[in-house]
Amino acid sequence: MTKEDIEKRYNQLVNSIEKKEMYDGRGTVDRYTCGTCGHIIYTTYRDKGVTPYTIRCNRCGGTKYHDKAYNKKTVPSYVMITDWYRPSLKDVLKMSDGMIDHILNGGLILDEPSTRTDMNLNELRDKVYQCAVEHGWHEEKLSNEHFLCLVISELMEAVEADRIGKYANRDNFEYYMKQRKRDDEEFMYAFKCDIKDTVEDELADACIRLLDLAGLRNVDLGEVDVDELKCSEEFFDWTFTESIYSIVSDMTNQGYIETHSFESHLRVSLMVVMSFCVKKNIDILWHIEQKIKYNELRSYKHEGKSY
Repeated sequence: MTKEDIEKRYNQLVNSIEKKEMYDGRGTVDRYTCGTCGHIIYTTYRDKGVTPYTIRCNRCGGTKYHDKAYNKKTVPSYVMITDWYRPSLKDVLKMSDGMIDHILNGGLILDEPSTRTDMNLNELRDKVYQCAVEHGWHEEKLSNEHFLCLVISELMEAVEADRIGKYANRDNFEYYMKQRKRDDEEFMYAFKCDIKDTVEDELADACIRLLDLAGLRNVDLGEVDVDELKCSEEFFDWTFTESIYSIVSDMTNQGYIETHSFESHLRVSLMVVMSFCVKKNIDILWHIEQKIKYNELRSYKHEGKSY
């Protein structure tokens, strides 16, 4: 097929597809689940077109199957959704013959951004701990149980936020922040409006308290790969409250500490909370970073708290 033929058919498609009687998925969110590793993604249509029933799992190389569809209006804002879209003519001309044929027959492609899935937790630990020291949280010696109690308090606040359906509006936050260069005061304003005291924010607080304790006790946390957390078998069919109850039960398991070590217990606790967030499609690393920035801008001892 010549370049001219491709251009002609592409333009005909773009000009006529809105009038065609065919399924329009722009009002739905579709779930694809890997039959091998269980990795899940949620997708929607940016453009009207055709999408496949199966796609390759970029986590394990297996096959993801379209197994469920939701009304887009019912999907919570915290769910990360990837778009099916029609590439530009310029991009189509660079594709293989098979992909060109797919596009010219109404096919869409998945907009899968390259995102960071791993992080050095020790770097994050040090950043969190330094912020806590600067704000006066380590001026007296306190027990591990004290700090773990505060972690549990954050998890309970996440439950309260879930009870009233208070989830972060990341889209609003990022839209506001990207309009122009924002100063610290404007960041604080946007954070308070769209993120503070939400489920995601409280779960980020729980992780931050665990990271802070790791910094205080000089615990080596190593690295975490978010994609690996997605393969965890925990929390598959549990409710929000059941999941948090399980996390708290594990966190207060003195038997585990006695047979292993506090260092191991601390790392496992952090991994379990992060795994839960990933299962809930919460970009916990992003929320931790935003909360760290917010905490760095707060006053000494956060407006007069004693601990």
